Amino acid sequence: MTGARGPLLARWLLESVLPVSYGEAMLGDLLEEYGHRAGSTSRAAASIWFWGHVWRSVPWLMRSSFDGAEWASRLAAALSVYALMVSVKLTVNVIVSKLAGLEGSVHLAMEPVLFVAVTAAGGCIADRIRRGTTMLLALMVIITVAVLIWIQLCTTPVP
Repeated sequence: MTGARGPLLARWLLESVLPVSYGEAMLGDLLEEYGHRAGSTSRAAASIWFWGHVWRSVPWLMRSSFDGAEWASRLAAALSVYALMVSVKLTVNVIVSKLAGLEGSVHLAMEPVLFVAVTAAGGCIADRIRRGTTMLLALMVIITVAVLIWIQLCTTPVP
């Protein structure tokens, strides 16, 4: 998980919320300091330091990303991909249940696979359209799942 370039998951999390304009410089400085710390102390201590900076930075970066003009284009991209994801999921559900005749336990077993596949593909597409959109899309999916569970619209144990 931890390489010469810092903890992979922490780096991805930070990269997903860093602004395009100066994000590369910020990440570069953080990784340079990580390298110095990993060489002078231990890789574990340097990773703890790195994670600490990520946890302190991500909320501020997410909030500040809504201050500029970039948030509107991120929201538009996330909404577009979200609509595409819903359309694909509904279309595949109709094809599988009606045309293929899969009902009951087979259809129930396919639901989580379909959900994960569509969500993962949507996240990749959103990030390719506009960097930093993935977190906003993930938030929209989480809210949708929570609402579907709360209003008990979802009859299967997956969205």
